[in-house]
Amino acid sequence: MRRCILLATLALLAIVPIAAASAEGAASSDHVGLVIGFDVDRYIVITVPADEQGITGLGLLQTSGLEMVHDNGLVCKLGIVGCNAPEQPCICDMPNYWSYWLLDEAGWGHSGRGAGARILSPGDVDGWAWGSRGTAPPEVTVAAVFDTDRIAPRLPVSTAKGLQIAFQGDQNLNASVSAQAMTSAEPTMLPVERGNGMFIIGVQGLPAGRHNVSLSIHDPDGVNGMTDMAHEVLVAGTTRYHSFVPFVVSASSMAGSQRLPHIDHMLY
Repeated sequence: MRRCILLATLALLAIVPIAAASAEGAASSDHVGLVIGFDVDRYIVITVPADEQGITGLGLLQTSGLEMVHDNGLVCKLGIVGCNAPEQPCICDMPNYWSYWLLDEAGWGHSGRGAGARILSPGDVDGWAWGSRGTAPPEVTVAAVFDTDRIAPRLPVSTAKGLQIAFQGDQNLNASVSAQAMTSAEPTMLPVERGNGMFIIGVQGLPAGRHNVSLSIHDPDGVNGMTDMAHEVLVAGTTRYHSFVPFVVSASSMAGSQRLPHIDHMLY
């Protein structure tokens, strides 16, 4: 079924619908696109240069950076969403499973072949959606996916420097991120720095305790993916952070430890 309407009444995050982008902002001639929908409100958009020999749908999915479990080309799990084959059946949570979709000017259409057998050409867009039969990825347009002025944020992670959000797009440099934590009755704005393809949100100054943190991504040209993220931050020390996506950041004292931060991903 093409252009399926996703029926979801319990959403944790709000998104701004993606409208058609101008031809001036499109760069589909030498890229391929990927949309991964964890549910109607939580999704990411990625573009990568097209391979001269052609990239398969499964190979494109592997570029997302998400933990992936697959069984003979059947995708079982992305991030923590899905099933841990071979310990579990690849489809262990019926009626929910990862379905494979293709995008064209008419909208999303269910793929008639496996991701390992599909070879993408420049300008093609693949999609993956978690849900019951007929659940398609979030509504996007081909032009919006390849618009180089639209920011496309990736999933945030935590490092010793703070929370980091890598992104694509925004070549005109007019996108921004705002962050605030509820440290008491009043919100505390968190510092945000912009680097090379990265926003860094400082959390080291937060006092010990639990804090509700919200991030908002803004771009006058539009956002490909999540625009609002809700998080809980637990601060109990200064030397180690654990990150989940959407994430919980915990800092605990580890005297003498020089290990790199441990990164986990969790969508809730």
